[in-house]
Amino acid sequence: MYVLERQINPNQTLTEMNLRSLNLGTALLLGIAAFAQPLPPYDVTVGGIVLGCTPNSFVNITTNSITQPTIDIDVVLDANCGFSVDLLMDSYNGGFILSTGCNGALLQTAAAYQVNALAPDSNYVFVTFNCIDPVVDCLGVLGGFDLPGTPCGDNNPNTVNDTWSADCICSGTICEPPVLTSPSGFLAICSSDSLILQATTTGTGPFAYSWTGPGNFIPNNTAQNVYLHDFASGTYHVTVTNACGTAEAEVLVTVTPAPDAGISTGISICDITVPTDMFLLLGGNPQTGGSWTYASLPHSSVFDPAVDTLGTYQYTIMGTAPCSWNAASVFIGPVPTWFGDADGDGLGDLDVSLVSCIQPVGYVNNDADHCPLIFGTIGSICDDGNPLTTNDLIDATCVCAGIDSSNVDCLNIPNGPNVPGTACTDPTGTTGIWSAGCVCIADTTNTGCQACYSTTQVAPFTALFTSCSTGGTAPFEIFWDFAPGGGVLGDSTTQVYPGPGTYIACLNILDANGNECHVCDSVIVDVDGTINPPSPQPCNAGFWVIQAYDSTASGPEPVPNEVWVWNLSSGTSPYQFFWNFGDGTSSSDPFPTHFYASGGPYTLCLTMSDASNCTATYCDSISVDANGIYNVFAGEGNNNRSGFTINVLQQQPTAIYEQEDLNALELWPNPVNDAINISLIGMRSSRIQLSVVDLNGRVVKSTSNAITNGNNRYSLPVNDLESGMYLLRISDDNNVISRRFVKN
Repeated sequence: MYVLERQINPNQTLTEMNLRSLNLGTALLLGIAAFAQPLPPYDVTVGGIVLGCTPNSFVNITTNSITQPTIDIDVVLDANCGFSVDLLMDSYNGGFILSTGCNGALLQTAAAYQVNALAPDSNYVFVTFNCIDPVVDCLGVLGGFDLPGTPCGDNNPNTVNDTWSADCICSGTICEPPVLTSPSGFLAICSSDSLILQATTTGTGPFAYSWTGPGNFIPNNTAQNVYLHDFASGTYHVTVTNACGTAEAEVLVTVTPAPDAGISTGISICDITVPTDMFLLLGGNPQTGGSWTYASLPHSSVFDPAVDTLGTYQYTIMGTAPCSWNAASVFIGPVPTWFGDADGDGLGDLDVSLVSCIQPVGYVNNDADHCPLIFGTIGSICDDGNPLTTNDLIDATCVCAGIDSSNVDCLNIPNGPNVPGTACTDPTGTTGIWSAGCVCIADTTNTGCQACYSTTQVAPFTALFTSCSTGGTAPFEIFWDFAPGGGVLGDSTTQVYPGPGTYIACLNILDANGNECHVCDSVIVDVDGTINPPSPQPCNAGFWVIQAYDSTASGPEPVPNEVWVWNLSSGTSPYQFFWNFGDGTSSSDPFPTHFYASGGPYTLCLTMSDASNCTATYCDSISVDANGIYNVFAGEGNNNRSGFTINVLQQQPTAIYEQEDLNALELWPNPVNDAINISLIGMRSSRIQLSVVDLNGRVVKSTSNAITNGNNRYSLPVNDLESGMYLLRISDDNNVISRRFVKN
């Protein structure tokens, strides 16, 4: 620790602001939980203005008792009564006491700061002293802190919440000891139910609660109302205290085991050749003494294949009060149907089938082969035998065909003249020029307008086309040409495609001066009706851990003992997930909820596999501190801390494959108040989608913008968003880039 004493001459004038301390806001604090805290020293600028100052006077700045290093400096005011000084601080949170001479008296105030984890070199504290019309507090101190509405001490031990009144009288509220009206008595509960204990208290708040009893209390044992998921029979006791007393209450809980009918199962009639006791077919550990029904009618526990009907048979066992009943079922299924697989690709032919208890040779249990005479189906990778072609796929006619990319022009002519920048003719017969992506676009050097459209899928095999054209002179005639398929007028139109394949969509515009512009592009429809489906991408397991929060009137508030895990894995859907929680338990649920018995740390691992047989694993350490708040730096374990719950958020994975080197994305400011600025480098002219995704995976804002080859800059308004953490996702036909940002 050291003390710094010196005088500093100011070099700038500061504008007038109200006295305030730097407040980053709850939303920013939540965002900081996802990033590493910067290391000291921290740059903190302290500045302000003294209204009605005396020339050549100064402001004294000292640190409070919890701020390091200790500082005591005098900062000389400039000609405009302003002051500013840059300090290097070791404390992540701290405060200053500032004072200055004012009309023969000492004017004093306090200000606090908290380091901005996202921009640790930009921390600012600003104060205003008023020597023109200074305020005298209730103790007669000029510029003092004891103002009406602020805390005080009335020296009466029987009062609480002592406050200065409007006429500067210090008085408090008579404290009434706490009285507990619940819980009390006896409570019978079933082991399959939830145990919720609530403390109903009268008296003078605030109150402090302490619960004891068998099991783990959620969120902790100091909450007014608690929930237990691993409760047991016994006495649950609560103690409540306030400033003037203590009260206690307890309830005796008796837990009755829930009935267990076992786990439902299914079996084929092929596996039942003789009368069979269905109780033996149930999974788990079912209790005996239950009853069987079929189609809501009583049935014996024996299934006789000679006389009984195929279907679902339910086993029900009644519980002992307060428990109800529990049921499980056995499904007796028919003889399976098998489908021919003549090409041996594992996909069956719907038109070739037979029924058999044993899988016949050359048959499979699915009918997914749309091309039974060739290995694979529509859209499968194949080899057309031509070494000059690439991207060989089975097309809608069940023919393997590729694209010859060996030195061809935009019309696939080897060494042809149709290169980007030369003249072309689109399917409508209109003359244009070849773009860098070999799309025949309008030559806007003569027409004065530029045709542009976006494509949005609204249903399987159905796309919405919307014009985003610019330039020209209104009014316009807008004509859509879907070859084959005819034409449509209007700014937007919907096109329904008859089946999978590659189609052409053209937009033609005629303005008031007779100028024309147009654009054509291909539309790809796959076998399930997806418009312009993405190409398979490598898989990547990953997740993002953040403190759970709740939205309140004053902004987001942390939820103790609860952590959100955002699944950020990517690849080719569908996916399979396996979570290893690091405490001896695991789950294959894509979005599980898990309770940890202590505060950790635990090693949480996610393993994923996708439709391309790609497998990836990601692990991270996770823990909470003594207050139940997520620890960015997982330290030594503390089993005395209360447990916590993790919730894996849905709507992920996003199937994002990021190619940041192609886009050089930057966004600022972060955190943001009103609008976020975005810059990136485009590799070709196209359309991009800007989407803002919240912590629940919902798209809360989306807009479409044109992008050109080279540098691009956009401004996205976010003033209508609630405070919190968001993901900005930018996508075009080939790439998706994502960045996190904080909305103040």
